[in-house]
Parts: sequence; structure tokens; C-alpha cells
Amino acid sequence: MGGARVMDRSIEAPSAVSAADLAARIAALARGYSLEVSSRSARDLDACLTHLEKGSDVYINFIAGDELGAKVRCAAALSASGFRPVPHIGARHLRSAAQLDDLLARLAGEAGVDRALLIGGDASAPAGPFASSHAVLATGLLQKHGFRAAGFAGYPEGHPQIAAPVLKQALEAKLALAKAQGIEPYIVTQFCFEPVAVTSWLAALRRDGIAAPVRIGLAGPANIATLVRFAIRCGVTNSIRALTARADRFLRLASDNAPDTLIRGIAESATSDADAPGAGTAPLTGVTGLHFFPFGGVAKTARWANALKRGRLRLNASGGLDVEM
Repeated sequence: MGGARVMDRSIEAPSAVSAADLAARIAALARGYSLEVSSRSARDLDACLTHLEKGSDVYINFIAGDELGAKVRCAAALSASGFRPVPHIGARHLRSAAQLDDLLARLAGEAGVDRALLIGGDASAPAGPFASSHAVLATGLLQKHGFRAAGFAGYPEGHPQIAAPVLKQALEAKLALAKAQGIEPYIVTQFCFEPVAVTSWLAALRRDGIAAPVRIGLAGPANIATLVRFAIRCGVTNSIRALTARADRFLRLASDNAPDTLIRGIAESATSDADAPGAGTAPLTGVTGLHFFPFGGVAKTARWANALKRGRLRLNASGGLDVEM
């Protein structure tokens, strides 16, 4: 990675749009990006203060063993600094409905939180009564505490432990229940490295009549060894193959690998509603932006994303982007 490489000639996009239009699409996708921080890391908050625009959505991840009070304090610090905290609520890590009630009350009351990302969590067995994010939503406690929006996970490559039809039904049920409670639902996808996985999944979602807004999840710049480790943990096996397919990158394990190829591929396949010649041919309809998983660090991810949204990029001959940080 690093600064933009000087190119001998302009590289045209291999699609109907010009290179300039494609670069503009990419910058537009990056505007209003969100990313994740850990409530365990004071460095993450410092990185947000240094690199993020005020008003940005900052997600607070949920890892086994996290102290819930620390999440509230992290959310309060983010809110006081001008950001919009969006905590993950890990269903399987909650011990009781009373604990959930208290957590939501504190997030709303002490930090002004009005939205959350509801996830099942990676625990093999639930610590309490909640085996799924649907079960958390069904308590009505988000509605009780004035939450206006709830995010749910989307899986462009599927889930390693849940069959595709079950996953689809569960997502539809959560979106419908949120709407019934007067809560605005949206989707944040799991990260992957293949653009076709994202665009195919999203096109299928729209064909099925699911119109919820989507934020596309991306792994931020990190070395390949780190990305492979997280990809294995998250079960995105197809992405592992895509990530390691290029021997020149795989051999340079200490080098950073940014999601430039994925972003470019998504932008190339994007068509506006006005451009679409027929129903179901605008796969990126309803995409509200990018969401970064900063495996290489919040500061590094934010610097890269900031350069992207400011248009400091060039298309390169290898199908990716040269981004000037």
C-alpha cells in the first residue's frame, strides 16, 4: 500500500462507465463510512478523535468477556466527542432479560444511544435466555428504551453454521418484527473479499423483496496473515481463497492488503435506478455506504477510507486502486 503509484497512462474502467465516473462512484460509496472500535481500547477512541468526521457512526464491537459497563462508558465518550455510537448487542452473551434491560437503559440514558447492531454472538451456547438476535428484539426492550433503528447481520458468503434458507427466513423475520415495533431496520454485511459475492447476494435480496438499507462490510487495510486469521474465524472460506489466489500478495505476508479490488468491483457493477434497464438489474440499490472492520487498526483504516472518500485514488491495471494516503 502506501502512496499512489505513478502510472504511465490512464486506466479505463472495464465497464460502461468512464474511469472518472467510476472513481466518483467509489468516493461516493466511501462518504459516510462507518467503522468499529473496541471498548477495551483507549487508542481506538483517540484514533476516532484524530481521523473521523464528527457525526460519524462508530460501532462498538461485542467480544466474549467484554464488560458491559465499559461499553456504556465507551458509548458515552463517543457521544460526548460528537460521534454516533452504535453498540453491538450479542444475544448469546447476555445472562438475562434484566441484564439486557439495564444495558439498553444505560446506553440510552447515559450515552444517548438510539440504535444498535443486533447479533447472535459467537458463543457456542447462550449464557442466558437469548439464542438469537430475534429473541433480543422480541423482548420489546429496544422499543421501550426509545431505540429508533436496529441493524442485523447479512452474509454474502452464507453462514458456516446456518443453512441459507434458514438464514434468509431469520433475516426476513427480524426485519418484519423491527418494522412492526416502529424500529427502522437495516443490514450490515459480514466482510468478504470477492465483489461478485456481495453483488450477487444483494441482487438476490432485492429479488426476494427485501428492501432494507444495506451497509457493505469490508476488512480495513491489514497484512494478509491477519486477514486470513479473521476470515477463518468468521467462516468466510471463499474469501480466503480469493485473498490468497494471487501468489505475489500471499508471499508478502507483512504487506498491507486493502479492500481496493472489492470496492472497485462493487462500484463497477453498480447501476442507478435510472440506468437500470429492467427489474432486478440494479444490485446496489439501497446501499447506504461502507462499514469497515479495522483489523489493521482504527487509525490506519480511517486514513485509508478518508483518502478514498476524498477521491485521492486512481484505477490501476491490476483491477484495484492506488490510494494516496
